[in-house]
Amino acid sequence: MGISLSDHLAGLFAAYGVLAACSARTRTGEGQRVDTSLLQSSTAFLAENMARHLNDGGASPTRRTRARTAQVYTVRDASGSPFVIHLSSPDKFWRVLLRAIGRTDLFADERFATRALRIANREAIQELLDASFAVGSRGEWLERLWAEDVPAAPLNTLVDPLPAAQHCRAAPLGHVTEAEPGQECMGRGSHLRQSPCSRPAHHRPAPRPPSQG
Repeated sequence: MGISLSDHLAGLFAAYGVLAACSARTRTGEGQRVDTSLLQSSTAFLAENMARHLNDGGASPTRRTRARTAQVYTVRDASGSPFVIHLSSPDKFWRVLLRAIGRTDLFADERFATRALRIANREAIQELLDASFAVGSRGEWLERLWAEDVPAAPLNTLVDPLPAAQHCRAAPLGHVTEAEPGQECMGRGSHLRQSPCSRPAHHRPAPRPPSQG
């Protein structure tokens, strides 16, 4: 989607730092300076990948190698609708996936006996999954996968999740007040139950330059 990830992360880490400083002030009675940067926030967010690289050595990880080591698979149903499966590290997820697709015969397949072997034989697993999910609908498959506790989800466009987000209050749209009619933006990413900001979000626009009134 091309989101300004570093900008958002810097704001979040700055907020965390301010909260930590406020907590420290209650114990010490002293305030302190809090600072971060786009680079510092972005590298801190890469903690797992950076630690894996520094400890395991080798070339820097890429989006392709990350998908391989995390055992993330993108598949499509009979109509071409995409969804994703994340097997992560535990052997459990591989076994319940095989149950969901009716391939328990592969429990004893030496190519997939360990996580390391499954990573090494990723292409064979992708071929297996492509063939399995080519029959049936995404909705049907997701129900079967979830019933077996397989981490899976549909791959959505930017606007696909909005109806569900509105329903569960995950991040509903907020209407900007004092702005152009019909202008909308995303609501808050969290809800506080005991304070006024837990009410539906109504945002004010950024102040206009003096020349614009």
